[in-house]
Amino acid sequence: ARALALAVRDRLPHARPGLVAVATSSGGLVLTVNAPAREAGRNASTTVKQLLGGRGGGSPEIAQGGGVPAGDLAAILADLPRVVAGA
Repeated sequence: ARALALAVRDRLPHARPGLVAVATSSGGLVLTVNAPAREAGRNASTTVKQLLGGRGGGSPEIAQGGGVPAGDLAAILADLPRVVAGA
């Protein structure tokens, strides 16, 4: 999931902030942000913690968390726009 998230992120336009989230069937979440998003204040680790109730972590560029019931991942991903907008 990490390699996929990075590969997709690297294909995003470099002029605009971008974020990629990849959920796994085993209850994992990987989130990465591009350089313009980081420059705008987006932090992947903080975002993962917001989405997963304080769990998970990593760097400002890429973060991950796990132990999420697979059925909850859709709701967590649906909450992503609200979390990002509130930053």
